[in-house]
Amino acid sequence: MRKVLLALGLSAAVALPAVAQQVPTAPVQPVTDVYFGETVVDGYRWMEARPPEFDAWMKAQDAVTRSEIAALPGRKALGDEIAAISAAAVVPSRPVQRGDQLYFQKRPSGASVNRLYVRNIAGGPIRELIAPDRLSDEGGAASLQAVSPSPDNRYLAYTIGRGGSEDAVLHVMEIATGKVLAEAIDGTRFALPEWAPDSKSFYYSRLKAPGPGDDPEDRFKDQALWRHVVGEDPARDQLVFEASRPDSTLGRDGGPLLYWPARSNWVFAFIFDGVSPYGLAWVSPATAVAAGKPVWRKIAAAEDRLMLVGLGGDQAALPVVRGDRAWVATTLNAPLGRFVDLDLKAPDFARASEIASGTGGALVAATPATDGLYVVRAEGGAYDVQRLGWDRSLTRLATPFPASIGFSTSDPDRSGVVMGLESWARPSELFQFAGNGPARSLALAEPMPVDLSDIVIERIEGRAADGTRIPVDIMRLKSLKLDGRSPTMLEGYGAYGVSSDPIFSARLIPFVKRGGIYASAVVRGGGEYGEAWHLAGKEASKPNTWRDFIAAAEALIDKGYTSKDRLAGSGTSAGGILIGRAVTERPDLFAAAFMGVPMTDMLRFETTPGGPANVAEFGSIATPEGYRALKVMSPLVHVADGVRYPPILITAGMNDGRVPAWVPAKMAARLQAASTGGPVRLRVDFDAGHGIGSTKGQRDAQAADIQAFLLQALGEPDFQPLRP
Repeated sequence: MRKVLLALGLSAAVALPAVAQQVPTAPVQPVTDVYFGETVVDGYRWMEARPPEFDAWMKAQDAVTRSEIAALPGRKALGDEIAAISAAAVVPSRPVQRGDQLYFQKRPSGASVNRLYVRNIAGGPIRELIAPDRLSDEGGAASLQAVSPSPDNRYLAYTIGRGGSEDAVLHVMEIATGKVLAEAIDGTRFALPEWAPDSKSFYYSRLKAPGPGDDPEDRFKDQALWRHVVGEDPARDQLVFEASRPDSTLGRDGGPLLYWPARSNWVFAFIFDGVSPYGLAWVSPATAVAAGKPVWRKIAAAEDRLMLVGLGGDQAALPVVRGDRAWVATTLNAPLGRFVDLDLKAPDFARASEIASGTGGALVAATPATDGLYVVRAEGGAYDVQRLGWDRSLTRLATPFPASIGFSTSDPDRSGVVMGLESWARPSELFQFAGNGPARSLALAEPMPVDLSDIVIERIEGRAADGTRIPVDIMRLKSLKLDGRSPTMLEGYGAYGVSSDPIFSARLIPFVKRGGIYASAVVRGGGEYGEAWHLAGKEASKPNTWRDFIAAAEALIDKGYTSKDRLAGSGTSAGGILIGRAVTERPDLFAAAFMGVPMTDMLRFETTPGGPANVAEFGSIATPEGYRALKVMSPLVHVADGVRYPPILITAGMNDGRVPAWVPAKMAARLQAASTGGPVRLRVDFDAGHGIGSTKGQRDAQAADIQAFLLQALGEPDFQPLRP
């Protein structure tokens, strides 16, 4: 759930000139819906069925967009800079520890996607295990998704996706030899393999096999957990848990996962919607699971607010079991998150005793080791590491520099923890925390050949209409003159309780080095200040999200960082609500905007495969209050004819399973028809999805196109089209 920063640009409302290629007009075929007595007309409903005409229109739109941007004088040099610096950012990510072995991903210079490596945690030679970019491109470029080594380091279960899709196939490798075994299991999107303690079998989530006449949109329903024995035919795998249990409040649309804690008498089955930190939980005696006859008993309902991941991100905060008791993370009566001691034989969250779980911010991660539970907390982007001893003592641990902590891993049978630390001006590196001494770098990142010491990070505040203080984090050159004329890109997200952390993005560095300002608005709906901050920007409170963003934009202008004609706004995915509504509510405030694979048609989003899982965050059209909230937050509904909207670039991925391509396509078509300003351009990746699995080349090209488009719109001399 970590937000991927895209290197964007600046602003100044300068229209692109007419070009030889004509932007194709989308046919309008009105469909009228009636919601609780109100009518809403949708002129582009036909796109949802993805007829051949839709694909042709998308290709024509993309051709115009790419040809216009490619013709900008500064585009090639900018693209070369971005490609070079992203190639130099060779940093480790997504570590997994098993015993003394550390598995991690890294994209070496010259590779197109992350590869998987293993090394002894103490040091020594690094061994490459999986290079997806060396696999056949049949079905699209391959990318690595889930990775799960067995407890004895004999086997590796992993999934490979294709063409930017999150659909995946699960494979098993013999680690010592590198031999990939014969079994291959499809339908394993979000499989998250969990090994049994004997390392002979694992448990995984699998989509329902489609039947004759089944609607393809139903493929995410009725997911189930299966047990696979290494070396056996997957057709013989055993069903162990179904997401469609009648006592599941998530019903058919929740994704299940199994968790077998080390040395535990109990095994957990969770149902997780994938967009919130919470899940429902069942337990079975481990002996029953091992015998192939699990006996599941529900221990946590929705109202118990059981956390599976930490607030603000996607790091685990799973239960830690000791005997028949579990330390469980919850926000019940604690919006920043706390741990309670739960009796698994007779669970009662209301009566569970609280454990001293630390102070200082929202609970981000909890990682167990023999010397205690390593807890990460964060407040407004400031991270803190604490070790909660099994005697309930609390020790605060120093980080080597002020950092965002994006990854945590440990082996529960060993002391210490490995964490990934980074900041806007410092690439990610893995550090080991052990004992009370200083954290030790594992020296797995390669030095950056670019001087980053001339970059400064600072924070200002805006003030929302209701008086709430809205932090705005800023990255710029130390030498930059703050005269209100700096091209500035303001980004925001504000959904699901996800935090906009200060993480390193190599593709932003060329923009900043050119004198641009990158800013991030800490808006409500995110998790930077815990669950209360999140709740203040969800469902009926969603307007706070984009109005906080507007307040952040005004603060940048008022404090002399930029001006209206030099300011671009940006939002990606659920951040599409933020930027879409900010632009439709205040088109005068931005000189340009970028909408990346944006959620912009909220009245129809519930009909998408991932839509039902988002109901808890945004609401449902099935209720009057849900419909009213969704209508207010839906950018598509608020596009008005004859308005001078700024130049806007919108992106879509044809293999996107989270935000189907018709969602941003509708927004582009409506804006093109309505705006008297512009231009509005649609850029489409036909071999990519939501961004997960995109290759380095795809990311570089997209970042360069986005920045070039915005820099041209902002009036930067090097990006103005050549006149005949």
